[in-house]
Amino acid sequence: HDISDGGLLVATAEMALAGDIGVELFAYEGKLPEHAIWFGEDQGRYLVACAPDRADQVVERAKASNLPARIIGRAGGQALKLAGGQTLALSALRSVHESWLPRYMAGA
Repeated sequence: HDISDGGLLVATAEMALAGDIGVELFAYEGKLPEHAIWFGEDQGRYLVACAPDRADQVVERAKASNLPARIIGRAGGQALKLAGGQTLALSALRSVHESWLPRYMAGA
């Protein structure tokens, strides 16, 4: 999933909703401000989901191709869990995601 529309956090939420499976995001440990990592709409960054036993292999193959890569989280459950304790149930996230346009069109 490209992250050019909303950033990494939005792409993660969209993938979680599409697959109906939650995600636990790990804390970011880098030089950039966290908001830049989670919401930066970079044209050249992508989010890849894979089986847990393949994650290290995916990262190694990317690095062998001179592509920076890191594991940012783990899939499972029914919520989007952010590093630092914030948790959003997929059901609540889905409700907000799917209802905003009808509410907007109704003038709510």
